[in-house]
Amino acid sequence: MSKTLVVGTRGSELALWQAHFLQQQLSGQGVATELRIIRTHGDRVQDRSFAQLSGTGFFTAELEHALQQREIDVAVHSHKDLPTQMPADLVIGAVSYRADPSDWLLIHPQAIDRREMLDLKPGARVGTSSVRRQSQLLAMRPDLGMVPVRGNVPTRLQKVLDGELDAVVLAGAGLERLGLPLQGLEVHKLNPRDYPPAPAQGVLAFQARKDDAETLAVLAKINDFHSAFLIRAERQVLANLRGGCQLPLGAYAEEKDGISYLSLSLGSADGRFPRRLRLEHPDPDVLVVEAWRKLHAPAPGSIFISRDLAPDSVLARACADHAISVHAQSLLDFEPVPGPWPADGQWLMFSSRTAAGLFASQDQRLFAHCRFGAIGEGTARALRRLGVPVAVTLDPQDLDQSCRDFAEKAAGQTVVFPQAENSLRSIQERLAGQVNVVDWVVYRNSPKKDVVVPDVQLAILTSPMNARNYLEHYPERKSKRMIAIGESTAKALRQAGAFHIFEARRPSDLALVEAVFSA
Repeated sequence: MSKTLVVGTRGSELALWQAHFLQQQLSGQGVATELRIIRTHGDRVQDRSFAQLSGTGFFTAELEHALQQREIDVAVHSHKDLPTQMPADLVIGAVSYRADPSDWLLIHPQAIDRREMLDLKPGARVGTSSVRRQSQLLAMRPDLGMVPVRGNVPTRLQKVLDGELDAVVLAGAGLERLGLPLQGLEVHKLNPRDYPPAPAQGVLAFQARKDDAETLAVLAKINDFHSAFLIRAERQVLANLRGGCQLPLGAYAEEKDGISYLSLSLGSADGRFPRRLRLEHPDPDVLVVEAWRKLHAPAPGSIFISRDLAPDSVLARACADHAISVHAQSLLDFEPVPGPWPADGQWLMFSSRTAAGLFASQDQRLFAHCRFGAIGEGTARALRRLGVPVAVTLDPQDLDQSCRDFAEKAAGQTVVFPQAENSLRSIQERLAGQVNVVDWVVYRNSPKKDVVVPDVQLAILTSPMNARNYLEHYPERKSKRMIAIGESTAKALRQAGAFHIFEARRPSDLALVEAVFSA
């Protein structure tokens, strides 16, 4: 290149890491660079949260102005900080690889409570100035105290170490890039599917002038096309909603085997439970259109779910906030199978809260040598509330990888599965030949004969037996919208003649909230 490129950056430790990363990338192309530090509005104002600031571009406007004035040649941004509408004479010349997109919850050890969601004690004080993070955390744990906190990353971490806060939420990408020591803190990585990050979180944007062909040609050589592909849908949803940093929108796109997936969480100014979506399609542009349509579509007025539902559950609260009436009722009779449980295995792996509840009646001393596992966070939490330490929690959304990891941990050992008489055994089949599987029936279900379910706009069926019993009693409802938890339930509905089916891949309440708004 004919000149030394002047790279504009903010002066924080993380911003300088990002600028040095760009310098390394350009050096690999034989391009010389120099840094120029520029202070932004967001750097100067530290006594107010983002929700209290007006306008957009708190961390980007001054850098863009320097580009326009030709004081710098390239501006380095955290892509999530950039407004979706940028000056007409500027363009994103390249983006970086995507670092960990998830938010990390960093918890003081004295604030940990494994029985509660997010492993936080009741009433814990959590530091974040992000309205998106506040919206998502309060949806799951309305008892938490949200404390606005600004300052650089080490300053925020220190507030937890000093006991001023019980926890703080930070972007995992920044923590990884800085390589800060996190000793003394519990690190809880929030799954980006459940807690969608800011659009384009974890990606860097390298901005230049549209008329600077030479600089744009160099930037094109370091562009990460895979990252650009994934974040395009996230940023377009944000653009369609005309949102900025203050909009409580989380968006996470991923791609697998030619299918694009988009997880969304959109909070509201009145603090209602966020509207949640989980969409999939081969074309990410279709996902953007579907997201717009479903975010603006009216919520169903009434739903039925074929299981009991606690009034303070995530699904119940989401429905109450969006004026959705709920009829919750299992269509099955439950019968425990009496008898002692086998106590000669090295592991007990629970697949349901029902089995976990039955374990409470056993002599716990007989299982002191055992380790315990759960399939799904809901089952794990039910065990912890009984005082059972859970060593492994398998992810229902990624059972293949979860089972591979568990098989490596428990190779050659005996794993007992307390289960229903008609269990599908999907986990056991994945583990066959790697561990010694023992199936142990602790309860059986049978269809209820006397079933009365009001006619609703949307029915959630939680198992194949519930699905079959529902349509046997109400065959005229086969054309109604239905949500099936899991592939086996969806198959049972199709075999019974239903066709308007949305499949929820996980049994969690949060996944069901997504399904209610996505179906």
